[in-house]
Formats: sequence, C-alpha cells, structure tokens
Amino acid sequence: MSDSFERLGSSEIRIKVSVPWSEIEAPYRESLSKLKGTIQVRGFRPGKVPLQIVEKMLGRQLVMDVAVESIARRVEETFRRENVTPLKLPIGIEEKTLIDEARTATFDSQMDVLPMIDRITFDGLKITPRPDVTAEDVIERVKIIGARKAPL
Repeated sequence: MSDSFERLGSSEIRIKVSVPWSEIEAPYRESLSKLKGTIQVRGFRPGKVPLQIVEKMLGRQLVMDVAVESIARRVEETFRRENVTPLKLPIGIEEKTLIDEARTATFDSQMDVLPMIDRITFDGLKITPRPDVTAEDVIERVKIIGARKAPL
C-alpha cells in the first residue's frame, strides 16, 4: 500500500493511490462467484458455467471494476485523513486507474479542493456600537420615504 498526498497550493492537490492485488483479489473472487451463478453461456445450463470460462469472458473488466471501487474507497479515506474537501467528486477514476502486470491498481490525479485558510484572528478589529433605534424613529423614517415617493 503506497499512497501519497501532496499540496500543490492552497487549493490544489496531487493524490497517488496504489492498491495491490492482495487487496483486490478477495472482492474479485466474490464478484466472480456471483457472476457465475447468473451468467448464461451457450452450451451450459444457467448458473453452471465453469469459473475459468466466466473469468476468460469477463475477468479483465471485473478486475477493473473491483480495482476502481477499491481506489475510490482509498481516495475517500485519504480526503478524510488529510481533511480536504474536493470541489467536485473525483471524476474519471475509471480512466485514470491503471492495472499493471502484477494486477496492482494505481491512480494518479491532480484536483482542486477547498482552499486552506490560515487561522483568522479578530484582535485588531474595531467594532463601533450601533445606535439604539426606537419604533418612533422607524415610523418617522418610513413617513419621510413615503413622502419622497408620493405622486406629484
């Protein structure tokens, strides 16, 4: 497991996530078993297709689907751990996820996040108190405004 997180500025990050085959294999095998029970292939009774044939037909796409789910989960965990909020959900995880010969899934992306704001202090801020306004003041002001808007 090798994840890296780098701030490129106050509102931009680069995230790299790798998920080894050992973490992908169990969900892959589980999905493969579920597919075996539902897939229909000519020459086999429904649900009786051998795993090798299912894997040959759909294995590559299934590996990618499981890898993308694992990567998405890891990216969300990284956002929480680093306390960042992306401006938009990571779009294109499918396109940016690569699987090498060892079936390790990697994701590398640069994205915008809510900017980091340093601690705000109000020490030098001077506030002047507002004058007390009475109901009579409001009524008089409304009369003045009404007189200005009166037809000529």
